[in-house]
Amino acid sequence: MKRFLFALTAIFVFTAASCSMLGNEVEDPSGTMITSTKQKNVITNGIRTVDVDGNTMFGSGGCMLQVGKYFYWYGEHRYGNGNAIGVSCYRSTDLVNWEWRCDIVDENIDPQLNPVFIERPKVIYNAKTNKYVMWAHREGVGWNYGMAEFIVAVGDAPDEPFEFVKSGRPFDDPKFNVHDNGYTADYSEDTSNYENMPYGFMSRDCTLFVDDDGTAYFASSYRENTQMHIYRLTEDYLDIDTTYWPTDDVLHVNQREAPCLFKKDGVYYMVCSGTDGWNITPSNYQYAYDIQGPWSGVYDFGDTDGSGNSGKLDHADRSQPAYVFELKATDGSGNSTFMYMGDKWGPAFGGSSTYDSQFVWSVIEFNSPTDLYTAYSEALVPDVEKGTIGYPQYYYIQNKYGHYLTQATNVQAGQVASWSSTVTTTDNSSTKYRDPYLYQWRFVPTATGYQIVNRWSGLAITASSDESLTAMTLNGRSDENKYQIWKLNSLQSPYYSIQNVNNNYYLSTIVFTTHQTFEQVNGVNALWLTSWGYRVGWTSSTLGEANKRANDIIPRQSWRFIPVSTSDNMSMVN
Repeated sequence: MKRFLFALTAIFVFTAASCSMLGNEVEDPSGTMITSTKQKNVITNGIRTVDVDGNTMFGSGGCMLQVGKYFYWYGEHRYGNGNAIGVSCYRSTDLVNWEWRCDIVDENIDPQLNPVFIERPKVIYNAKTNKYVMWAHREGVGWNYGMAEFIVAVGDAPDEPFEFVKSGRPFDDPKFNVHDNGYTADYSEDTSNYENMPYGFMSRDCTLFVDDDGTAYFASSYRENTQMHIYRLTEDYLDIDTTYWPTDDVLHVNQREAPCLFKKDGVYYMVCSGTDGWNITPSNYQYAYDIQGPWSGVYDFGDTDGSGNSGKLDHADRSQPAYVFELKATDGSGNSTFMYMGDKWGPAFGGSSTYDSQFVWSVIEFNSPTDLYTAYSEALVPDVEKGTIGYPQYYYIQNKYGHYLTQATNVQAGQVASWSSTVTTTDNSSTKYRDPYLYQWRFVPTATGYQIVNRWSGLAITASSDESLTAMTLNGRSDENKYQIWKLNSLQSPYYSIQNVNNNYYLSTIVFTTHQTFEQVNGVNALWLTSWGYRVGWTSSTLGEANKRANDIIPRQSWRFIPVSTSDNMSMVN
């Protein structure tokens, strides 16, 4: 198992004249890194993503399709109240800058379905028919989720409007005599007889997968999301192949939704979440050597201790799976990287509706054919030519007393920003990246300074007021929040002071008043906003003691920035 290495002997020295932390590398406020005039794009997680025209992107519940040099991102297009408009399509050549192409499906796609409510759209390409095929979860008007049907559409191009094919439930032909649940308002007023329930299996959260031989499969949850089926599609991908009966309850795990089905080196993987409305539950994965099973037991997929539930805030991404995408190198090398795509649903983090949702992407690592893992990092750097996903530069921030800036072990905005005297070297199998990431920070340039953003949570260090002697907090990034902007002042190499641009006070691990020394807030080693050598209230008779305390506080305001190496997907200080 990989270990995190911490060697604190080599120190990164900034250029004093320019106060540039990245030397000839700078980042603009949008997060795009530029090195020697060559643009290196950065994906920022957990924010409201916009397209190249500045419009909010609608990619929730969607998928990614790679066609030649282009990447197509499909997602749920929603009204402000969360109701569905249709399925949006965006195009990019670098996975960062996206242009809106069209809605391949809208709510009026067929008069018989008017309007149609679509979730979790997935699009695949059929090489035999040269068609692009979409399957999705379809509901009627409102949010009762009683219809529980699929909808199929087909197109000649990936970014042009698709045509409606059909809507229904798997195995809904009466000859199969399959009945599943459904709300009475959608199907029958009489539920006393099971035969009055609709024909076919319910079909809600779903995904598509194309195997190596070109066979396509449609996986969806049924029986009120308690179980999962994997259906084989017909050769044209436009219908369920009813000659192929799916394994009942194929995963043998209760309450599964948000499925992501993919394959690597002959092993099938299924990533799912639990069920708790719009709240977030920890994601898990299972594996199998045959798509219809038997499937393995459930394993933790990301930065969770395995005992979490929707109410816990110790999961940095707080996302629900949407899709697993294989980024294939465009240089012909055959290299590829599997990437997790997830959704931070608006209602799960205080948004007014699903319209407010955000996106989370991360790299999937395979420690062995049956051991995979994904770790949340607040930013990624894709290289589509090489088929790899890297990271921007992060730093450990340490003062002369050896105190490190750190993120508390939850991601709730407004918490006290804190410090620790040690950097963790924990290599726990379920939190092996989360623990070091708590101590790693990215400097995001703005027009007047930097935002200091934690790698694990994506929260920025924020001054809580214009007053000195106040505790720092951690909050979501905002270009309009003047309290999040800091400038770096060169001290004796390799140290800098970190000064708030708005009020000119400094970041420190301690404050002195006339009678008290403050370090903690609610039991947390707090970061404070102070002036240099704070002396307010001191008299001439106590000047010696004041100077002594000033000499103590100044080293606490002197910080060095130790770069984190992310080579081989490891985090280490070098």
